[in-house]
Amino acid sequence: MKIALRLTVTLLTLFLSTRSNGQSADKASDEIQKLEREWASAAPKGDTKPIESLWVDDFCLTNHVGQVLPKAVIIEKIKDASLKIESLDYSGMKVRTYGDTAVVTGRLTIKATWEGSDVGGEYAFTDTFVRQGGKWRAVSSQLTRVES
Repeated sequence: MKIALRLTVTLLTLFLSTRSNGQSADKASDEIQKLEREWASAAPKGDTKPIESLWVDDFCLTNHVGQVLPKAVIIEKIKDASLKIESLDYSGMKVRTYGDTAVVTGRLTIKATWEGSDVGGEYAFTDTFVRQGGKWRAVSSQLTRVES
């Protein structure tokens, strides 16, 4: 009888902790997807404030040709209009959380130019976030062009 009771308590504890983690994972997913969309909404306006608060100082983006670009370069390019973003449209976004770390994957349709060259198209992306001081912040991003 004692073994059955212990087993029941253990299973109930595991079930409740899984539900609790799932609920917090859902909340994190909602928060992160909202942050991604806020950036996508601000980018066509040339607004760098969402980047400055969302990305950690040593953030880096690995673009579709393998260049690693730090946060400061991307902000500079947006401010001087050598990076002109017309639109960023997400689809199939999936957020997986691991404690204070989250990995976001999905597709991103971009309409943009970089130093006068068209960089628009369909991309697969992976963004990595960490929770610092209760806020989710992006630490890295990687884009891969999807050829039709």
